[in-house]
Amino acid sequence: MGKINWREYNEKLVKRGEVLFSTEFIEDWRRELEEMNERKRGHPYEYPNSYIQFLISIRYYCHLDYRSLEGFCRNLSKILGIPTPDHSTIHKRFLKMDFIPPRLDSEEIVIAVDSTGIKVRKRGEWMREK
Repeated sequence: MGKINWREYNEKLVKRGEVLFSTEFIEDWRRELEEMNERKRGHPYEYPNSYIQFLISIRYYCHLDYRSLEGFCRNLSKILGIPTPDHSTIHKRFLKMDFIPPRLDSEEIVIAVDSTGIKVRKRGEWMREK
């Protein structure tokens, strides 16, 4: 057994907790909602699909229940100034969407949400593309 590089080991553990997402997700909020509600009958959508997809990914990869996800949204709304959906709204919208989590060989993944929707890739691919 060789000598452990504690600095390198610690950095790997810290990187596991990185969360990166594009602000285009928030900048296109209003435009996306207008498109979604254009021909919709009944109560209009209050949250764009890209936001719900983001929340579905957080739920899946962080193993959160819907109420915990609502708590996540509350804190996110304080930081970003966006409205907070309740857990039942998140669940209902989740049921309407197709979400197939990608299978990745690496432990390190990047979940990126921008105006085009959600992307899940191996670490570094999204950052290189941007």
